[in-house]
Amino acid sequence: TGPANRRVGVEEVKAVVGEHRLRSVFELTHAIERRAMGQATIVLEALLGAGEDPLKLLGMMTREVRVTWLVKEWLRQGKSAEEIARLLRRPRQSVEPLFARSESLSPHALSRLLAGCLEVERRIKSGGLPKPELTALLAEIVGIG
Repeated sequence: TGPANRRVGVEEVKAVVGEHRLRSVFELTHAIERRAMGQATIVLEALLGAGEDPLKLLGMMTREVRVTWLVKEWLRQGKSAEEIARLLRRPRQSVEPLFARSESLSPHALSRLLAGCLEVERRIKSGGLPKPELTALLAEIVGIG
């Protein structure tokens, strides 16, 4: 920015690192955890538009489904919130939204979501368009339960 302008703002950072560096895939997972479909869609579109690998995004979405399943199983086994947070290597407050979500989903619903993730991977690798495939899956993941 030079000696005349010592202030660095969002526009200067975007010019150097690009939009995709400012929007983390973790924003997507946080929106999924909060079941904020509007925000999740905006973040997904921004990440895809910035050139983020669709299969990386699918992997993060799939991971959220798997983590929800794990939390459900650990709660069934009687593990405490602290144990679950430690097992996930996350702060307790970041796993609390997963407790209600996991309890609201049946094993059948989680199985369906995982199968949906696999099917989207197959379609993308077979030439399907990533944006509509991932958006439809996102709607299913956020909306179910």
